[in-house]
This record gives sequence, C-alpha cells and structure tokens, in this order.
Amino acid sequence: MRMSGAQIRVEDIEQLSYSVDPWEFRMNQVSRGKFEGVMDLVAVGNILVSWENWSNSIIARGGTPPGYFVLVGHCSGQDLSWCGSRLGQQHLAFATDGREVDFCAPDNEGHWTVLVPRQVIDAQLGDITIDQLLPDVRLLRAGIQPIQELTSVIVETITMARNGRSLLLDPWAAELLQSRLLGAVSRLLLNCSQSQVDKHDSSRRFLAYQRARLYAEQLQAPVSVEVLARELGVSRRTLELGFRESAGVSPQAFLRCARLNGVHRDLLAADPGSCLLYT
Repeated sequence: MRMSGAQIRVEDIEQLSYSVDPWEFRMNQVSRGKFEGVMDLVAVGNILVSWENWSNSIIARGGTPPGYFVLVGHCSGQDLSWCGSRLGQQHLAFATDGREVDFCAPDNEGHWTVLVPRQVIDAQLGDITIDQLLPDVRLLRAGIQPIQELTSVIVETITMARNGRSLLLDPWAAELLQSRLLGAVSRLLLNCSQSQVDKHDSSRRFLAYQRARLYAEQLQAPVSVEVLARELGVSRRTLELGFRESAGVSPQAFLRCARLNGVHRDLLAADPGSCLLYT
C-alpha cells in the first residue's frame, strides 16, 4: 500500500470540471471575477482525500463517483449548500454509489472530501452495511468530537502530502494512516446513526429551484423569471425563495450566469485556447 499526493491549481471553471474526476459534475460560475481554485488531492491506498478552496461561487449538479461513499465537510468561509440544505459545523454532506446531487459553493469557500470504496467501508462496519446504517440520507448531523477527529486526520494527511512526506511513507506507515482514516470515518457514521439525521429536503421551493436550473441550462435564448415561473407552474416568489435558499443567488443572476457559462463552453469548444473571464 502506498500514499501519493498532488496539488492542482485551476484558473477556469471548465478546468475545475475536468479536474474533479472521478466526480461527474456540470458546473457554472455564478459570481463575477477571475476564478481560482486550489485542490490538494491525496490517495491513501484506495481512500481518496481532498482539501479544496474556490475563489468564486459555483452551482454544480451531477453524480458522485460510482462504487464509493462520499463525505463532505466544511473547513473555511461560508457554508456549502448540499441538495438544498446548508452544511454547518455539525453537518456533513453524504452520498453513495453515483447518486445524483447538487451543491452551491459561495465565494471563498473551502471544504474537504473523503471517498471510500463501498466494499471497504462495509467490511469496516462488519455485520451492517452503510445502506442499512444510514438509509436514504443526504445530510448527516453528528457530534462535534467525531467530526473533529476525522477532520484532524484529514488535515494531517493533507499536511504530509504538502510537505512531500507522502513519498517517504513506507507501505506499513501508509496502511496505518488508512486504518486511522477508516476508524475515524466509521466512528463518525455510527455516531450519526444514533443522532438525529436530517432527511433530504423535498420542499416545493427546492424542487422549483432544481427544475428551473435544469430548464434554464437547456435554453438557447434568454427568458425572464416570470416566463420561467409560468413554465414551471410556480409563483415568482416561490422561485425567488428557492434560489435564495438553495443557491444564494436570485433567479435573474443565475439566468445571466447560465448564459455566460454557455457562451464560455461554446468558445472553448470552438477554440480551446480561448477564455472568457467574468467582469
């Protein structure tokens, strides 16, 4: 078993989309300014850990990596929104096996992620599978201590990779670090199963936001918020509140940014050397 790490810096939302493999996300930048992203990526055996900081607000939708379960935690800046709910100090984003999710990251937001193969975490949990432990869940609430324990091991892992120590780890040391990560993850999951678990928010406003976003991303011509609300069969107020609560922007701002991102993708497809910056 080995540990390896890398730091990736991107200056464009499309570069970010390509860099988050094995995630499959369609991303849109929704705040002005030149985008900058820094991602520290570390593989400890077959566990993938990342620490990510993005300069601008992003809305994204897509699937989590098949065959893995995913935890995402807040580490700096404002709270990340995951499937319509805000991550707080005691909340973690959660998904398994390629589940469709969406998230909104505000300006200057930072978060960590842990990806563990399903067979690895199920073997760690023993007689119960993760689906039995936490069925149909998108957002977890856990105690401060287990979250701090896992975050501490993640910080140590990232720091070792940044300092180049990943190349010095022998297989035994890498196996010990993987064991510590698995132990911290399993203790946190067991704590969550005994605490209140927040169910996926399927409110009318969140569903309106989801449908409007998907609809707008397919449009070839500009559309007003009034027309969009009428097409979806909801009031303008419902749509406004849905975007404010789930994405932190107005429908008008999202429609504008969706058009700009669409132009950006078209330009890149026509000329990979071109770049459209937000001004």
